[in-house]
Order: sequence, then C-alpha cells, then structure tokens
Amino acid sequence: MKRFAYTASRVLSAAARLNGDIYHIHDPELLLWAFLSPFRKIHPLVYDAHEDFSAAIRDKTWISPMLRRSMSLLAGGFERFAAHAVTESVICAWPGIQPRFSKHSRSTVINNYCWRNELDLLGASASRDANHFVYAGLLAPGRGILHIIEAVAMLDGRARLTIAGPWSGRDFEDSCRSAPGWRHTKYVGILNREGMRQLFATASVGILAYLPLRNHLYSVPNKIFEYMSGGLAVIASDLPMQRQIITQSGGGVCADPTSPKALAEAMLFMLENPEKRDSMAMAGRQAVVERFCWENEWTRLLEFYLATLAKQPFRN
Repeated sequence: MKRFAYTASRVLSAAARLNGDIYHIHDPELLLWAFLSPFRKIHPLVYDAHEDFSAAIRDKTWISPMLRRSMSLLAGGFERFAAHAVTESVICAWPGIQPRFSKHSRSTVINNYCWRNELDLLGASASRDANHFVYAGLLAPGRGILHIIEAVAMLDGRARLTIAGPWSGRDFEDSCRSAPGWRHTKYVGILNREGMRQLFATASVGILAYLPLRNHLYSVPNKIFEYMSGGLAVIASDLPMQRQIITQSGGGVCADPTSPKALAEAMLFMLENPEKRDSMAMAGRQAVVERFCWENEWTRLLEFYLATLAKQPFRN
C-alpha cells in the first residue's frame, strides 16, 4: 500500500524534474498516478507491460479467494483503459500480453533478453562442476524452490544446488532450510550480474521450476536466457512457452515443476548424460548469440521511441 499511495507519486514527481523526452514506466500503479496528474499532458509515456497483471492478481494468496476474480477483472480493465488513455505507446515483454492492448495504436513486443556475453565467463568451461546445479532469482513458493530442494534430496548427494536471490518471506525461507535437501544446498545471498557470472561459471545446469500459476502459463522467464547466456544447460518448467523455447533452442529439458520426482529425474539425466548436457549448453549458448539477445532488441526499442515521439502508428 505504501508503494501505491506514496512511492508511485514520488517517482512521477522525481521523473518530471528530469525533463526527459520520453518516459518508460513499468508499474501499473504509475498509470493511476499519471492519469490523476498533469504529467501525462506534458510528457510522452510508454507503458511496459512485463507480466499478465490481471492473471497475477488471481494468484495472490494475500487476497481473499472470494475477491480474486472480481479484483482481477477490475484491475485488468483499469490497466487496459489507463494504458490507452494515459500512454502514447505500450511495450509488451512477451507475445501473450499484446492482445490485451489490441486497441492501442502503438504497441509492440520487445523481449527482455540479456546481452550476449553479459553472463558468460569466457574460457571458464574447464572449471565447471558437472554435479553443480544453480538457481538465481526470487526465492518464492510460486517459483518451485522447495520442490527443487526436495528433488536434490532424492539424488542422495550426487548433486549439489546453489541458490541466490531475495527470499519472499521468512516463513518460506524457514520451510526451505528445514527441508532434507538443504544439506546439499548452499544459499549465497543476493548477487549482482558479475556475481551471477561467477556462479554460473562453476556450474553445469541452471534450473527453474515455475509452478503453473496463471501468470506463468504463457510467460517467458528471462531466467532461461540468462542460463543459456552463461553457458548452462537448462532444466525448465514443462509449461507452454518454456517448452517452446527449450524445443526451439535445444538448450535443455523440461520437467513437471509440481513434482520433485520429475525434477530429480531431469537432474539425474543431466548427471548421467554429460555429453548430451554439454551439447545442450552449447546449443542454448548459440541460440542466445544468434537470437535471444538484447543486441537484437535495443534497436527496435529505439525505433519504437522515435515512432512514439513522432506520433506515428507502430504495431508489430
């Protein structure tokens, strides 16, 4: 509530003092403040829809189940209305979001990839540990972290797991630390990009187990591309978009994120098939170099900004 009622208004006030040519905003609450303030009449706004906002509300456990559907519809409707009324353009972080803004004259999909070599520690392949699996990101129940830790426990010490990132809450952290697989797990805190590069250089496989929540079903986690960029084979969730990326790139395998047993089997496959694992890592790395990289996106972002400033239609 503080973020909505206080922080958002301060962000817009600080932004206005910069006197920029164009403003790129990510958070839905900024749409409301922009709608209520004269900011939108003075500065061109670009709204970056980086998640399915209405679907995400349906998965919020702190909202009463009886209210989630109605709040989801209300929030989604407001987001679409405000984006049309307040912003000059809309950027969608993955294709599944764009149909929600079909009435906007300027919208596009610009993927939130990382730079080609941002997470690749060149020449580090010789120091990789074949038994080392990593996860770097938000440590929350919906990310399947506890299932990953439980999967490690099933491998009886054949694999070790390193996790990095902020915990979503103390209770969840305690649950993970008390799980049997924690003795094979190392928590290294919150890492910057250089820290992630160093971590990835010591491992062979990056794992994610996003649960099939509404906001995850058709999302495109940037984590897959980060792992590939870092030269890791990938174990991804067996969800539609993640499966498509893994199939297209050949960069890994998919597993049922709700099943620690399925995750353990995928990890065991990586352990017992080192040549296939290394081939997947190379294929994923090549896919990032050729396709899934920010070098292919930033020029489109610049073109989109210019079209916005010129008030020209732009949709692709």
